[in-house]
Amino acid sequence: MQALERKEELERATFAQRREARAITEAATPYFEWVAGRLRRRQTEHCRDIERATNPRNL
Repeated sequence: MQALERKEELERATFAQRREARAITEAATPYFEWVAGRLRRRQTEHCRDIERATNPRNL
């Protein structure tokens, strides 16, 4: 009987942890999207800088 109760208790805890993890992820998603956008912009700027530096017309 105790084993069954323990199993049910663990299942409830696992469900609660998954729900909490989902809530944290959903709350953090806008930040992750902002960071990804920021990294894309920096990569684009970096590529432009390389193109400018290596363009024969600029040398």
